[in-house]
Amino acid sequence: MVIALILLLVFALPAAAQDADSSAAQTTEREDTALEEGETGLVMEDAVARGGGSLRIAGDAFALSGALELRALSLEYLLAREPGEPRTVDDAYARLAYRRGGWTLALGRVQAEAGAGLVLGAPRAGPRTPGGITRPPGLAGLTSTPARAASGFTGAWLERRAGLLRAGLLLARTRRDARLVGEALLPLAGVRHRDARGDSARGALSEDAAALAFSAGPAWLVLAHAQASPFRVPPAGATAAEQRAARIVERTSALEAGFSFRPAPAAEGEAALALDAHGRARTAFTLELSPPRTRTRAELTFESEASGFVPLRARHEHRPHSHAGLLVRGPAWRLEGHAVERRAFEPARLWAAFRLSGPRGAWAELRRDADPVRTIVALALPVARGVVLAPEWRWDRQGLARETWRARAEGRLPRGLVGRVELRLAGARTSVSWLDAEVPGGAWAGSGTAAERSRLELARPGAVAPSVSWVRTRTASGTRSEVRLAVTWSTGR
Repeated sequence: MVIALILLLVFALPAAAQDADSSAAQTTEREDTALEEGETGLVMEDAVARGGGSLRIAGDAFALSGALELRALSLEYLLAREPGEPRTVDDAYARLAYRRGGWTLALGRVQAEAGAGLVLGAPRAGPRTPGGITRPPGLAGLTSTPARAASGFTGAWLERRAGLLRAGLLLARTRRDARLVGEALLPLAGVRHRDARGDSARGALSEDAAALAFSAGPAWLVLAHAQASPFRVPPAGATAAEQRAARIVERTSALEAGFSFRPAPAAEGEAALALDAHGRARTAFTLELSPPRTRTRAELTFESEASGFVPLRARHEHRPHSHAGLLVRGPAWRLEGHAVERRAFEPARLWAAFRLSGPRGAWAELRRDADPVRTIVALALPVARGVVLAPEWRWDRQGLARETWRARAEGRLPRGLVGRVELRLAGARTSVSWLDAEVPGGAWAGSGTAAERSRLELARPGAVAPSVSWVRTRTASGTRSEVRLAVTWSTGR
């Protein structure tokens, strides 16, 4: 019975899901109020690699993800429903993999990665973080966010490893969300299937893809081709008029070649170039420096994408026209800067941040944005054992635009329990809102010029770690309270 259920999950769910990417994270802008809060969505690759999983329930939304291992076989799965979705299970993904003797065969929802990820890799629409030397061809973990899982392929991945030589083959037939714009489809990343229009976009675009990835020591080569329903490829940040006038594509081909190098014992880098069928290029360059006898590390990255580059996937996947980033880290400080030109002939947008770490987890961060022009100061001040005060101020051209105060307390309770309390107060000249990353797919947590957010949590650490939390958000538009449950588990493998 168990084996039959596993096979049903692997072969039925990916087809039924039809690439139901219903995350709001890529279609709405969340407020980056706290730099330490990280990106939207929780990634569970570490738990999956060990064998384990998690279950999160927040109101009418839930996400169940994890992995099962039986000798050479492993099953990864994700079942989720985002806020307001009419279906009991809105997003369903699964993958069955067999690994033995240098061979890997995966069926279901696969996310293959190779080289610098310019052709095969997790799609993204933002600048690359400095650092991160790429790996040989391989299979990425199935994440616990529907949007990231939906970015993969539905099909098969076959990989062979023999010493420094690696080869991978991808064959996929994937359905992706898209809506009709004129006589062609416009791929979507982030649609919610709450209404008739959202349902009409579900799996409307059919995509067939094949790719070969080779790696020999420091060099790699990726060849890929895809054929899909006629779809539009608008530029990054396109207006509605630009979307209607965007060119129509049915076939895409891509080639990526690159190599890693070590110019000095304390330096490591990589360079990669990708070309589409019309010779438009994507490039990536990374250099990491670790001077001897010092505790300082520098990471430099540069990437570019020619106007009109057609990605392999029929998805919204544009990267900046050009981007340079620098990250320098010391024992107790971190300096990061970016210069981003999102579209050709647009002025570069500048971003810089400096963080200084202190004792007992204290830190201070100064951030400067150029578009929109704003300066952010954020602090974390441990005032007692387990108690942290974290204020933040944001200034724009007109002066103080927002002020946020957060207080957090954590302590051990009887019977091995851990209690946490968090209070957040925010005020601004304009509406304050943010995307709640705890809710599968994200949910707006506040609106209005002022907001109060309270959170109480009770957890029990361990191999099976349950937790229950109560969250209340008060704004001028009303008060919302919600009880949330979460359970994470690990087999320790």
